[in-house]
This record gives sequence, C-alpha cells and structure tokens, in this order.
Amino acid sequence: MEKRKIKINNWELEVWVARTMGEKQRGVSVFDRLGENEGMLFEFKIPMRYGFWMKGVKFPIDIVWLRKEKIVGITEDVSPGSGFSLLSLKAYYPPLPIDAALELASGAAAEMGLGVGDRLERK
Repeated sequence: MEKRKIKINNWELEVWVARTMGEKQRGVSVFDRLGENEGMLFEFKIPMRYGFWMKGVKFPIDIVWLRKEKIVGITEDVSPGSGFSLLSLKAYYPPLPIDAALELASGAAAEMGLGVGDRLERK
C-alpha cells in the first residue's frame, strides 16, 4: 500500500492509500492501532454511498466522508466489529455519495476540529 501526506485544516497526516478491492476490504484491520497523525484513505472512482464495516479491526475509529476533497460527514467512535460473517456486521454509510473516506483513530476528528465543509489537501 502506498503512503502519502495529506493536510486537513492545519493538521498534516501520513496516510496509507487503499485503492484495490483487497486493500479496501482489509482496511485498518492490518494494524494494531493508528498513531496520532496516521490514517487510511480509501479512494473510489465512482461516487456512491459505500458501506464500511469493522471486520477484524482491533480499535475504534472515526470515519471522515469526502466528496471532491471536501468533508461531507463524519462518523465518530465506530467500535470494532464482531461476528463471523459480513452479514452479521454493522455497516456504516456516508450521508451522501462519496469518492473517498478517511479512517482515523477514534477522537482524532474532534481533536483536529474537523467539520463538514473542511477541505483535504493532498501533498
């Protein structure tokens, strides 16, 4: 997975970029935790209301929903998933179609003061 620097408000983050289906399905479940200035950015070619689940994730996260580099919603403190099948896991959806989502450690969105309308800058 590629790593990239991004900036939101005055916060600079280092993110892993999930582009392939396999990378998106594994998501942050490959990590034991996310650091203070780390995250995972999911990129989509076609804007849709993609569902996210927490299969195998070991820690709570915030999901920042993006459309055209702008925050369109934030789902905070999403708890790790439990269950043996995808059908038994809760799915989280953005408020409108998105072309990217950013997963951060739980509480990071509030700490950074993120809000709807804030813009993401790619470095």
